[in-house]
Amino acid sequence: MLYFAYSATLDPDLLTSIAPNAKFLYIAHLPEAKLTFPTADGRPSVRLASGNTVWGAIFEIDEEDAAAIEKAEAADGRTPRKDLRAVDRAGNKYEVVTYSHTEIEGDTPPIRNTWSKS
Repeated sequence: MLYFAYSATLDPDLLTSIAPNAKFLYIAHLPEAKLTFPTADGRPSVRLASGNTVWGAIFEIDEEDAAAIEKAEAADGRTPRKDLRAVDRAGNKYEVVTYSHTEIEGDTPPIRNTWSKS
């Protein structure tokens, strides 16, 4: 199975801790997709959106790692999407699975006031 990782799942330490057998294949993007932040705490997701692209990487994963990734993604509220095709830098297309939130609340991360009054 080919897994498209984006955002925090691109962190090698994080991905290795979840899916130790994942094998990096390609830098790639999801054309006609947009990175969104639909949750109150700013967790990332992807949704279809013309004129946009989401960059990430394609990994080959086995069934055991696929189950572990699905469990980790579900814990963050994301469900599998198997209707997307990723494109590598050479233009080759791949059917991939990635994860997204099913309900989109917004497109931008929440703004947190980090300024304090002195």
